[in-house]
Amino acid sequence: MQSSFFREKLWYRLLSDHCFKDQSIDWVKTGTGDYVVTTSRPRSAKPWANLFRQWNSATNFYSLDYGCVVGTNEPSKYPSLAEAATSKRVDRVTLDFLEDKSAAQLKLEFDASGFYTTLLPKATHWWLPIETSYTEYFAKRSSRLQNTVRRAVKKLEHDFKVEIEVVTAPGVGLDRAIAAYEEVYANSWKSRELYPIFLPDLIRLCADQDKLALSVLRLNDRPVASQFWIVDNAYAYIYKLAYLNEFANLSVGTVLTDHMFRWAFDRVKVIDYGVGNEGYKRDWMTESRTSTRLSAINLSTAKGKLLALFKQLQSWRKGIGRDGKTHTQISER
Repeated sequence: MQSSFFREKLWYRLLSDHCFKDQSIDWVKTGTGDYVVTTSRPRSAKPWANLFRQWNSATNFYSLDYGCVVGTNEPSKYPSLAEAATSKRVDRVTLDFLEDKSAAQLKLEFDASGFYTTLLPKATHWWLPIETSYTEYFAKRSSRLQNTVRRAVKKLEHDFKVEIEVVTAPGVGLDRAIAAYEEVYANSWKSRELYPIFLPDLIRLCADQDKLALSVLRLNDRPVASQFWIVDNAYAYIYKLAYLNEFANLSVGTVLTDHMFRWAFDRVKVIDYGVGNEGYKRDWMTESRTSTRLSAINLSTAKGKLLALFKQLQSWRKGIGRDGKTHTQISER
């Protein structure tokens, strides 16, 4: 089971409006749907980055998945992405956060169209299929995690007035929860957001689409931890989380995670911890997968041939160890 949230028009439009203002965006029509791509690198990129005609997946550090906007086109009327890139004489196509099956299919299409194509691991994603009650699930977690949650809940309830709120819809409560989230985030260990308006707008979009779970843990009426989940049908993403540094020793983040898992077990079939291989994710999750980066270089253009030669030289150099022997082979197209 996989959510389609990060392959919907509303997601791509919001991401483009906030994060790709200094880049050109194109919606490439194919037989399987529209692929949303950037056709230039940002101004901050290296000077030579825009010397090539390129299509890059419209993804960044806010993305958890990538693919075409499904079901938007009639297959018989439009080409494959590889055929579209060939006709537009695109020198290089780079797509991130692809699922294994779609990456493999795209590689076949680009190979057949004469591109030099490689697949590389992009990111680790930890996830949990919900197949039991929360009680059964939690009983199988490590004794360390179980003891941490029980001790922390007991101490918090003894020392503070504890309130946990989960907001799922627009209204005054949502504005209050967003303010609490931003307050917690600003005073947590997290780096500041590069696009500070993006997340509040995404939260409101999710609320409008009935896909929001924004939780806040308050101690004596003070917000100390918050989590932003995206709930797309039976699929829940743990998208953003933060807690106040001064309450770290009270495990407030862990207590809120425990509460949200209990909340989610009654509502979804999968919980996805997003991108990253942090150790704490293994405490809660049972499965992992690796998303893929596809790089396809057009061998029918002069610049594409130059790029392919450069990539092959890079691979050759990486394949030679300190002993001067070749340890890996260059991938064949």
